[in-house]
Amino acid sequence: MPLEEKHEGLVLRSIDYKDRQKIITLFTPTRGLISLIVKNITRKKSHLLTLTSPFTQAEYHFSIRRSELYTYCDGTPINTHLNLRENLTHLKAAILLAKALLTSQLPNKPAPDLYLLLLTYLKYLPTFADPTSLTASFYLKLLKHDGHLSPSHREPPFTPNEWNELLPLLTTRNITTLRQITTSPDLHHQIETHFHKKIGS
Repeated sequence: MPLEEKHEGLVLRSIDYKDRQKIITLFTPTRGLISLIVKNITRKKSHLLTLTSPFTQAEYHFSIRRSELYTYCDGTPINTHLNLRENLTHLKAAILLAKALLTSQLPNKPAPDLYLLLLTYLKYLPTFADPTSLTASFYLKLLKHDGHLSPSHREPPFTPNEWNELLPLLTTRNITTLRQITTSPDLHHQIETHFHKKIGS
């Protein structure tokens, strides 16, 4: 008999699979990345459409077999983050956060601090007229979390002046402060490029 578990998670990716099925990738605080197959999705089962939509945060009940693809059993939505879809700029920024986690995190590797950071940034993302500083901050904090960046070792590819610009993005824990930071497109591009170079994606 398969083992069953229940975990809170947020949908980072949802892929159509066969007829009336989806494979969703969740980011969870307790198991890191996990993949679930959700079956028998129809328009009449609107709760399944919600639970398989990107950026839905919910509690998922699933069964575990030998495969790393687990089987969805039940779920309870917590937050659908529908407001992210009201603005294309905000939606694109949320997609960048999701892709950053999909390329950097491992299956079944708990990351409670990153999960909390993601929820916080998604919550306040719609309050940013320009989310450039938020996405840059997320890249930097993710690099620091995974041991690829340290504020005490100001190494290339960033110059001393660039380090002075990016340190507030890396260290601040205050959303109001982050919202007030102006990040140039060039610096954001350099941060993003460095992230992908370190992650290898």
